[in-house]
Amino acid sequence: MPENGNFPLVSVVIIGKNEKDTIERCILSIFNQSYPNFEIIYVDDKSTDNTLEKANQLKNVLGSKKNAADI
Repeated sequence: MPENGNFPLVSVVIIGKNEKDTIERCILSIFNQSYPNFEIIYVDDKSTDNTLEKANQLKNVLGSKKNAADI
């Protein structure tokens, strides 16, 4: 890791469809890692089980904890 604290932005792209039962664990696992400068981009493939709504709820809760979140 850079010594001067300048960490490049890393984009984590999650693609899912009907992942209501696993999307929260997936997103939280990214937030719980140690790299400080990242964004999450979630691409939903027309889920019919409220996966996108669950991801948006996490964005509202976690977005205030990390400025780089783009869920």
